[in-house]
Amino acid sequence: MTLNPTPLNQEQLLKELDTLGYSNRMKQMALLARVHREDKGYSALLISLLESGTAYEAHLALTGAQVAKDEQAVVFAMQHPKAGVRGRAARLLPELITDPGYAIESEITTMSYHCRRHLLQSIVNIGRPDWAERLLPVVLTRWERTRLRYYYLYVARRRFVADSPT
Repeated sequence: MTLNPTPLNQEQLLKELDTLGYSNRMKQMALLARVHREDKGYSALLISLLESGTAYEAHLALTGAQVAKDEQAVVFAMQHPKAGVRGRAARLLPELITDPGYAIESEITTMSYHCRRHLLQSIVNIGRPDWAERLLPVVLTRWERTRLRYYYLYVARRRFVADSPT
């Protein structure tokens, strides 16, 4: 089964995806994202899936957002009622947010432990030295007893310093 790439209707999309297994649903969302990468209607579809409130639809939207590099959908997903969705969105933030002025320092202070952990792991894995440098003082000030966060930022900082040309 191949999805019709033209209509960006949430109900029709979900109806077509319901006939597939989970893995194929995610593959179809990724394929749809590649086709509609620059389409504003696709971005609106992702937001409408996130607004539905279900984790299933939100994970579909995050798959599409990751492939389409849709920053707006990922930031919107950070307010989702389901913790798993917020955690996945936190993992995607360092990968998709390219604005150097993005206020990650204020964002991390509102995150749960689960989301902060995913965010910090992602910063290390993706390689965002700018965010690691900006977050280190915030993390040490607010959560100095939590060695896990310090360790992730320390490792990230050391890796970026070692990799930087001298």
